[in-house]
Amino acid sequence: MKIKHLLFIMMLAIFISSCHTVEPPTPPPEYDSIDQSPVWSPNGKWIAYFHFNRDVNDHLYSTGLYIIDTNGVNRKIVFAGNAYSPNWSPDNKEIVFRYDEVYTIKIDGTDLREITTVGQAYFPSWSRDGNKIAFDTDYKDSAGAKEIWIVNKNGTGLKDISQHGTGEWRMPDWSPDGKDIVHIRPPGIFVMDSTGNNPKRLTYNGIYDLYPKYSYNGEKITWTSGNDRNQIWIMNSDGTNQYYLTEGSYSSWSPDNTTIVYTKPINNKIALFIINIKTKIIKQLTF
Repeated sequence: MKIKHLLFIMMLAIFISSCHTVEPPTPPPEYDSIDQSPVWSPNGKWIAYFHFNRDVNDHLYSTGLYIIDTNGVNRKIVFAGNAYSPNWSPDNKEIVFRYDEVYTIKIDGTDLREITTVGQAYFPSWSRDGNKIAFDTDYKDSAGAKEIWIVNKNGTGLKDISQHGTGEWRMPDWSPDGKDIVHIRPPGIFVMDSTGNNPKRLTYNGIYDLYPKYSYNGEKITWTSGNDRNQIWIMNSDGTNQYYLTEGSYSSWSPDNTTIVYTKPINNKIALFIINIKTKIIKQLTF
């Protein structure tokens, strides 16, 4: 296994060890840039992602939130700065992301809005009806653990749906019908209803599983395995039929449920790739 790949694995392991690290972890010096947290637009035309560039003088491709088409061209910057964990609004017009707090912005870079004021908020996820945003935060947790909260898209109606004192609840993602939220309770992946009740554990791997994402039809979930290799896995939404797909991390489904975008190290960068689930054909999107 290449040294750079080992360093990428070590970087993920540092995050896994506490789940308190602000994402993304500081990349090792071998990586000049990192493309992270790609997510497919509901209309299938765009992929949003966070790009980190170590070279602060590179103004052509500086650190920020970007969208790119599915052929890997027509790249556009939406927000300059550390815009982590982007997620699309159902109408394709806005993106929610983490910039310490949860923010939304139109894809043309206008109408930036701060949605939360909880101190630190992570992994925002827009409900498929467009009305609510789920995220995790250590706000009001006496032990400093991160738990899942829900807020209306205009910033009102902040609601804690977690049970404190039961460990961390993180990385929420809404089911298409809005009834359930898949998330992690380290080390496993769980699903619960959108009120925080009726939890069901889906993975029992004895390792940290991360970044669960529903398919657009709600039938499947993809996630990243936290074992000695970064692996993307797929399972049915009830946890059955778990199988390995490819090497990588931070996966997200296409709206037609046939293809997954994800990240993987290559040379001195971490770039975006897409893979067809049936044919296993892989295409690199960013360079």
